[in-house]
Amino acid sequence: QQEPWEVIEQFVRSGQGEHVRTFLSSLTPADIARTISRLDDEVQTQLLTLLEPEHAADLIAELSDAQGSDLIEDLPAEQAAAIVDEMDSDHRADVLAEMHASDAEAILSQMDPEEAQDARQLLSYSSDTAGGIMVTEFVVYEQERLVSEVLDDMRTNVDLYSDIGVQYAYVQAKSGMLVGVLR
Repeated sequence: QQEPWEVIEQFVRSGQGEHVRTFLSSLTPADIARTISRLDDEVQTQLLTLLEPEHAADLIAELSDAQGSDLIEDLPAEQAAAIVDEMDSDHRADVLAEMHASDAEAILSQMDPEEAQDARQLLSYSSDTAGGIMVTEFVVYEQERLVSEVLDDMRTNVDLYSDIGVQYAYVQAKSGMLVGVLR
């Protein structure tokens, strides 16, 4: 029986991105990290470029920040930026913080400007502060919205909200002032 990294390498070398994604989804996070670490640098780079940026970001999320950073640093800045754009804000900042400043800046300069601005803000905080662990994705509703409208929005956007780990919705006044928090 083949080892997981041997299977992945075969799929990567034959350009079978969907098979890679399916196979990786069958592994535990620990097995994914071990499998990726057993691949040579060339295959790791091919793996990331073979996957859609969203799926590459999901893969990076299963790795340690240092391992994810090493993988992304080996890509051209434009390809790396497409993957980093797809990451949750807190993980994005952690991975970028592991890189050489010049590599991180090259990636940030190729990212969506709003996502890059959020990442730069999070990178400005020390990792041992509240700012260093916060996320920039959240859901907020004006207090004038009807409950039925809020529920419709939540149902319509369930995939988006679960991808960014929304656990609370914030309620704000027209002025932007926080009024309350809903689980």
